[in-house]
Amino acid sequence: MRREWEPEELIACWTLVEADWRLVANKSGATRLGFVVLLKFFELEERFPRHAGEPPAAAVVYLAGQVTVVRRPRRDDLLARRTQEHLHLQPASVLLGQ
Repeated sequence: MRREWEPEELIACWTLVEADWRLVANKSGATRLGFVVLLKFFELEERFPRHAGEPPAAAVVYLAGQVTVVRRPRRDDLLARRTQEHLHLQPASVLLGQ
């Protein structure tokens, strides 16, 4: 599968249609996103991905927007933020002026 997709191509190939929404109705969160990635990939390639990196990143982001999957903070993220606050550390982006 190719890696680069134009916006019009993403819309034409990776947009969920009514039948897709019926299949995904009982899924939620990351399960919903994983399901639609596999579904649309299978429709295009007539096979499932061989590894997690095979579906194009742009397509995964586009599908995530359709099924409104939001990345939830992991425990490690919260621990890192609390440690920064406790030690009065600034994120590198602030220190570098970015």
